[in-house]
Formats: sequence, structure tokens, C-alpha cells
Amino acid sequence: MHWVEKLKLDQNKALNDIYRIYRGDCVMWLQNQYSIREDEAIDVFQLSIIILYDSAMLGKVKSETTDVKSFLYGVARNKAYELLRQKKNIVLADEDHTLLTYLADEMPDHGTEDALNLAVKALEELGDPCKSIIQMYYYKNHSMEEITQNLGYKNADTTKNQKYKCLKRLQSIYFSHFKKE
Repeated sequence: MHWVEKLKLDQNKALNDIYRIYRGDCVMWLQNQYSIREDEAIDVFQLSIIILYDSAMLGKVKSETTDVKSFLYGVARNKAYELLRQKKNIVLADEDHTLLTYLADEMPDHGTEDALNLAVKALEELGDPCKSIIQMYYYKNHSMEEITQNLGYKNADTTKNQKYKCLKRLQSIYFSHFKKE
């Protein structure tokens, strides 16, 4: 059975299996290949897992022969490059650009302005503490430790977990608006 079919059949098990199988190697590969910190590599990997899942659910994976590892590493590579560009200030400093890049990557049939409006709308709808976490991490470049202290979470791992859930909710809100448009 193809991995996309497995995801659609039993989302939790298939996603957990993919996460467990590829996390360690992918995080190490990202650190070695792109010289990024472990926490950054983990964030890139988690974002890549979300994109993999959403792409499969939205039917964006065209070929039944697409290998899960190739797809996942391809997304991770693109997100690592994006992270490096942000670190070197090659991309626009505009905070909305970061949000748009995360949410609207490969969005068909919508112009950049429409996608940006939807992204901003989704972030506003998200509310706190998620909105604060995303803004602190992506726009203000705060570390997990700084966010943990500012928002009073137990530790950085708890904050990371919350950030992951917030990104998932943000993406869900964005796609619900995207489908309506």
C-alpha cells in the first residue's frame, strides 16, 4: 500500500510511523547539510511532516510512485534553505512574508496578495497564546527558552509542543478560508 493511502486510511498510525522512522536521520542530515542548530532542524522536520500530511490529504502528491523519504527530505531541504535565507536576511524582513511562505507554499489559483490576506486573517483568528508564540518565534526570532520565560510555560519542550499545535491550527484555519475563497 502506498504511503498516501496509509495516511488516508489510518492517519495517526501512519503519521507516527513516518515521524518515528525519519526524525533522527532527517534532523541529523539537516544539521550536517545546512549547519543549523538541533532545535532549528527539529522545527524544520516538524514543519515538513505537517506539509507532507497536508499535501497527501489535499491530493497534492500526484504520483503514486513518490517515495515518502524523497518527498519529506525535499520539503525539509526547501524549508532549511528558507531558514538560511531568513538568517542571512536575504528574504524580505516583512513579517507577513514569513507567514505567507509557511502557509501558502505551492497554493494553486490564488495570487500572492490573496494568499497573504488569507494568511493574515488566519493569524488574527488564531488568537493567543498561539498568535504570540508564532509572532515571537518567526517574526521576532526569539528562542524557545525566551518564549518559555515570556509566556510562563514549564520548559522549552512544552513550548515547542505548543508551537507545533499552534502551527497545525493556523494551517487548518488558513485552509478552511482557502477552500471558501
